[in-house]
Amino acid sequence: MNLKFFRSASSKGQKHKGSWLKVAVCAIAALTASVTTAALTYRQTAQKTSPLIALWMSPGNAKANNVMAKLVLREGGLETDPKALASFSQRSIETLALNPEALSVAGIADTFAGKTDAAREKFRLSEKMSRRYGITSIWLFEDQIKAGNISEGLALLDRALRIQDSLQATVFPTLIPVISNPGAGAEIAPLLAEGSDWTQDFGAYAAVTPAAAPALAKLVEAHPESAVILDDTRRRQIVETLFTADEFALAGQMYDRFNGSKRSGLSFADRGDWRPFDWELGASGTLSVFDQSGRKGIEFTIDGGGEQLIASRMLTLSAGQYTFSARAAVQERDLAQLGLRVRLSCASQPSNRIAQFSWSSGTAQTLSTAFTVPSGCPLQAIEVISLGQRSSTSGSLSDLIIDPV
Repeated sequence: MNLKFFRSASSKGQKHKGSWLKVAVCAIAALTASVTTAALTYRQTAQKTSPLIALWMSPGNAKANNVMAKLVLREGGLETDPKALASFSQRSIETLALNPEALSVAGIADTFAGKTDAAREKFRLSEKMSRRYGITSIWLFEDQIKAGNISEGLALLDRALRIQDSLQATVFPTLIPVISNPGAGAEIAPLLAEGSDWTQDFGAYAAVTPAAAPALAKLVEAHPESAVILDDTRRRQIVETLFTADEFALAGQMYDRFNGSKRSGLSFADRGDWRPFDWELGASGTLSVFDQSGRKGIEFTIDGGGEQLIASRMLTLSAGQYTFSARAAVQERDLAQLGLRVRLSCASQPSNRIAQFSWSSGTAQTLSTAFTVPSGCPLQAIEVISLGQRSSTSGSLSDLIIDPV
């Protein structure tokens, strides 16, 4: 049972205990000079704001006992004495029998004491009385998940998060192993696809959390409808998070999915702001993309001499054999003079060149050749390079495609 949200790191136990005692002594001294009617009015307010005072006035006060139980939990966290919790819940129930909050406290006490079956009975009874207590739904959610009842567990989780969004920080990490379970994907995907407020918040959380992003990416790949929880910003974020976490294949899959193109579609016309998978301009000069009927590519004019990087991007090709094809063209000179070439290398080992494709003669030529991506190279850098001349150099590259053999 995950009860981290009961823990408070603000103060030590003795400090809080001392503070409560001072409040109680001061309040008692003040109350001795008050009339009885004023004391009765104050009792109702003190149930929440000063539970020790309320219990001094009425030891069986149900609400005050419930508040004290929460304070004890917050103070002790997972080290809380179950007997202390049980005593507060018992006094609360003795005063107010239909008391779902006290039953939840009793369930927590049983959980700490290792009495899981007894805790389950109390939490179930609490839920029958009221569904307002998130801790009840969360306990039962985890209990159902452990028992393999995914649908029932998710329904409880959904209910809890719709009631108390403050539970998100604690609950979201517990969702990761659930969505990582392939068998649970078919059941959780429809819930995420509803796009409720908490599922949108979960998408925002998973998109920037390295421990969560891979699990959500795999779920989206298996159940695309769940991608609705990721808006445009979150989609870019999850690609960046996966890339930073060295989950290159998943990052590439998410990029392909959200851009509507597979990794074989290397059209420059798709150039955008999905770094590092979109093309980036590298040369000094001008660059423009075109998207004509049956033809997509890049036109460039570079200034200055020497080798010039025109454009680059990352790829996530699996180890194996591929074919490369592209069409190059140059204005008023020979392709050999342009020195246009496409270089492919392992991104983690820049010196480890996979292949280089270059054009020889003529003013326009389509190149088609095979190459192999070695194992141990999950991320590749592809670069378009040309030789600048004394005067401006113009050319184009289109229909760049990489396909598996």
